[in-house]
Parts: sequence; C-alpha cells; structure tokens
Amino acid sequence: MTKISLDTNYWICFKDERRELFEEFEQLVQEKDVEVLFSFGNFIDLVKRDEQDKLAEMITSVVSEYITPQEYKDDHYSYSTNPLDLIPNEEIKEEARLRTRGLDDADTLKHMFEVSGWEGVEEYKESIQYLKSVQEEHGKKYVLALLFDVKPENPVIYPQEEERSELVANTVITNRIAVLDPHENIKYSDVADIEICIHALIANCDILLIESKWKNVELLESTLDDLASSTEIEVLDDIDQFMDRLRGL
Repeated sequence: MTKISLDTNYWICFKDERRELFEEFEQLVQEKDVEVLFSFGNFIDLVKRDEQDKLAEMITSVVSEYITPQEYKDDHYSYSTNPLDLIPNEEIKEEARLRTRGLDDADTLKHMFEVSGWEGVEEYKESIQYLKSVQEEHGKKYVLALLFDVKPENPVIYPQEEERSELVANTVITNRIAVLDPHENIKYSDVADIEICIHALIANCDILLIESKWKNVELLESTLDDLASSTEIEVLDDIDQFMDRLRGL
C-alpha cells in the first residue's frame, strides 16, 4: 500500500486544468493499491472557495481516509472514512449529519463546503509572528520550549514515542517559523498547508505533492532530520512527475 497526500492546489488543478489526467489518476489509484488521504487542511482551504460540486465528486471518488482535526496528544492520528468528521465543531457536525442523512459521500461533501466556515487565521498569524520574534531573539530552542510548555532556560526534552504526533506538529511549526521571511505576508493558505504537511508525516505518507514554496525550503526533510527519524517521505511539487511516480509503482 502506497499512501499519498496532495496539496489543495493540485486538487484544483485536476478539476480546472487537467481533467483527463485526473481520470488516469483515478484509474491508477484503483490499479496500484494506492491510498489517498484528504487532510483537514485541504478541507479548510476549500471551504473559502466557490463552486466545489465537481471537486467534491472527484475527491470522494478516490479518497480512502479523511485526516480529521487532531489533538496531537499521542502516537496515533485520528481519521475517518466519513467526510463529516472533518467538521471540528460537534454541534455543526451533528446538524450536518441530520441534513445529509441518506446522501452519498460526494453530496455530503458538497453540503459541507456550502455550510462550513473557518475562523482563526488572525490568531494563527499573531501566534506565528510572536514565535518568530522569540526565535530571532533567543533561538529555535526557545520556540520549542514555548510549544512544549517547558521553562525556556531548560533544554527541551522531546516527548516519548507515545506523544509523537505532538512532537511532529511542534517541530513542523518551528521549522516553518525558521524559514519565515521578515517581510512575508502570512496567508490564509498557510494554515491549511502546515496542517497538510503535519498530517502527511503523522500518517506516514509515502508521497506528498506540495507547493514548491514548501519543497524548496525542505520543510518536511528538516523536520525529519530534527526528529532523527528513519521515516522517509517523497516530496514532489510537479503534478506530471507525481503521475510518473504513480505509473511506476
């Protein structure tokens, strides 16, 4: 089984520009024993966009697992085969469950795109900017100390293996801060992209198709290096190269 995950831009590319290529992608997923993951990061990226009916059909035709909002507290990650579990708010989820009763996954996801919203971007931006100032003044270890809620003057003791997901998430965030340009405008899509990267690592993805922005700064590779991890993930940023890789499985 080969696990793969795609940045939201490539799902949109399949829909808007490469529809015939998606048909081949769908066939390869069925023939090559490929498991396609769809992250909560993908979901929050798409709820801000319009006209997602066709994309909902495409996503649900190939996705095996929906990586749901995580607590990052143990060595497991939560996932579901039901797209409704991408909704983080339990009340909204239950209401959506009632409204979509009897619908297939594609129509359920269409409804979710229509009714869902996402807040918290400003809070994220403020948090990232604060941590960036901490890093510039005190260094990377102080950022990790804050994220792990330990005293900054003490060395960071990484959590045990049973807390791996928290470790991965905090290390990705720390490395994202390390490559933050002083004049960079933190975008809404940053929140989604970082979630996609974290989810790819905690789900032990084999291949991640991600924006060049993250591939070029080796965000995932630097995280695995920091963790001294033996895990390997192939990071690609070209959809044709990605398809060649799948054809060769």
